[in-house]
Amino acid sequence: MLALTAGLIWLYLFAGQGASLFAALNAQQVAEYELKSAFIYNFLKFTQWPKEYDKKKDIVIGIFDPDVYAVCDKVLRHKTIDKKQVQTVQLTKDLFKDKEELNKNDQAMIKQMQECHILFIPESQKIDLKALKTLTGKLPILLVGEEKEFLERGGMINFLILDKKVRFEINLIETDKAAIQFRSQLLRLAVRVIEKKEKDQEQ
Repeated sequence: MLALTAGLIWLYLFAGQGASLFAALNAQQVAEYELKSAFIYNFLKFTQWPKEYDKKKDIVIGIFDPDVYAVCDKVLRHKTIDKKQVQTVQLTKDLFKDKEELNKNDQAMIKQMQECHILFIPESQKIDLKALKTLTGKLPILLVGEEKEFLERGGMINFLILDKKVRFEINLIETDKAAIQFRSQLLRLAVRVIEKKEKDQEQ
């Protein structure tokens, strides 16, 4: 309970007040991804996966982009959640190039991807979410991105920069399909939550 409360306080401070980014471009990018890594870690505390995923020994986060992976891995590599080790794996968008057949490396990466609890897709990667979901099927994998209309294309959590602060929005329609649930505390911190009602009004 204490860990959960601490995590909620941490998220509140960064989502609502702190989290300003550094001015220099390179330093800004590093600081931003360090911060987003910390957000992702705290998302884990407020997310509930189906029972079959809860039984897994470790919590695995897949990250597309080698540079972003290096930053995220540094932040996350020694973290634990409920005595489970948090692991990061580096993935590549080459997997989604048009190919007549998948090679052994592709097949190994697909297997790695299917073992993940979270997939973080940086804006630089421009991955087709439909193609991604073809490979992950109906597995309860939380898709986290950081680009415009990521939620509308089937993403589940999307990072935003508002007033030089890192914020996030949530798509409950997609998480419901994957049987992923969030604690109410996390939903209250989101700047926007897409629910079925909102989607119906847009149509």
